Amino acid sequence: MLVAIFAIAVSHGMMARPLESETPRNSRHANSNVIKQRMISTKVIRSEMQKRNISSELQIPATREKASVVVAVIDTGFDSQHRRLKPHRWLNRGESGWDSLGQNKSSNGLDDDGNGYVDDTTGFDFVERESGVILDTHGHGTHIAGIVAEHAPKAQLMNLKYFDRTIDGIAALRNSIEAMKYAIAMEADIINYSGGGVVPSREELAVLEEASRKGILVVAAAGNEGSNSERQPFYPANYKLTNILSVTAIDSLGAAILPTSNFGTRSVAVAAPGKDVLSTLPGNRFGVMTGTSQATAFATAAAANIIIESRNRGEEVSPEEIIERIVISSRVAPNLNGKTRLGSKLEARRALAFRSETKTKKAENEKNQFLKAFEAELLRSESQALVNPLANR
Repeated sequence: MLVAIFAIAVSHGMMARPLESETPRNSRHANSNVIKQRMISTKVIRSEMQKRNISSELQIPATREKASVVVAVIDTGFDSQHRRLKPHRWLNRGESGWDSLGQNKSSNGLDDDGNGYVDDTTGFDFVERESGVILDTHGHGTHIAGIVAEHAPKAQLMNLKYFDRTIDGIAALRNSIEAMKYAIAMEADIINYSGGGVVPSREELAVLEEASRKGILVVAAAGNEGSNSERQPFYPANYKLTNILSVTAIDSLGAAILPTSNFGTRSVAVAAPGKDVLSTLPGNRFGVMTGTSQATAFATAAAANIIIESRNRGEEVSPEEIIERIVISSRVAPNLNGKTRLGSKLEARRALAFRSETKTKKAENEKNQFLKAFEAELLRSESQALVNPLANR
């Protein structure tokens, strides 16, 4: 029987930061850890992922959509040969096919599309400064890519590696910025950034402002410091840009925020599953990780499905509209009061059904119905809090 081996945790935080004395002020790191080791039959992987990762309100109904969406996964790279991820690889058509000399553009050593990168067929490794096969020696990026692919089946994943354990924080930030520029130039629809740091960067902010002007949504992890992001910001999630969706993590029951997760009523848009999330690991393996990184990937998948749904109707949807749909359609939970913008958790199915456009009377009525439903749910939540005033402490 084929088996998939679950990896062992090595430290708190998938990319643990160096000691403070060794940490550059503008460092970047990711936000999750592999926490368990076990073995499981590959025949039950998919059903196990669905049961463990996502409740019924997050599941997306099967469709026959023709549109696609490009998600730039800026992370530790991902194993594009993994059987779950291989069908979801983004393909740079300018570096695919045959050149005038009959050579394969993906390996001819030339910058065929003139974007400044050689043979970047599926993305680029900004750590090794290489194209071709991008290796994930860490596991974090493959795990994030697996969540997006599982819950947004039409997503094409752009493989952008900015970090591994061989580089310091300054290099990680520099690579992040370059990866963001690449995603913008190659017209990604969404940037998934499951990482960050506590110190802002002017250059990073400028790049994300450009992403906003280009209509690119940035879904960013709220961070795993267990702090209030209004008092201790975490970047890039905390940049005050209208195209950034900041996501925190909740437990497997969807009832409470994780103790390690950052929170904030102004800085964090929504909560999503982040506890013991089962997803892909390098080498055709599967494993569980915990953190706001995983929650971010769930929100990215929801956003990707919204874009696809809109394109299948012949329309485009802005980052601001996507964020509005995700936030307004989210479900209020008493234990999330004061933790996110509305004290609520992601509901991908409702977000997909809700259209935030107000171009027609039907759309306006639909929006009002969602708002009324939210207000009613908020009242019920407040009533429960009055009955049990210690519930949120």
